[in-house]
Amino acid sequence: RSGRPLRDVVAHALGFGRTRTPDELRARQQEWTALAMRHGVCEPRARQAVQAARPLGADTAAVLATC
Repeated sequence: RSGRPLRDVVAHALGFGRTRTPDELRARQQEWTALAMRHGVCEPRARQAVQAARPLGADTAAVLATC
């Protein structure tokens, strides 16, 4: 947890302004990605599933029993 109130974080983010075109948005994303990677932060990557998903509703009874 950072120690900054959420309103400060939002105000900081709003200070960047909106991009006007999709190309501007892509350029900003590439710039921030490069900056983050220089600091050891990597983009999220999908992980390989370790098993098949359970059928829809398979855990419904167990979850409702805890309510």
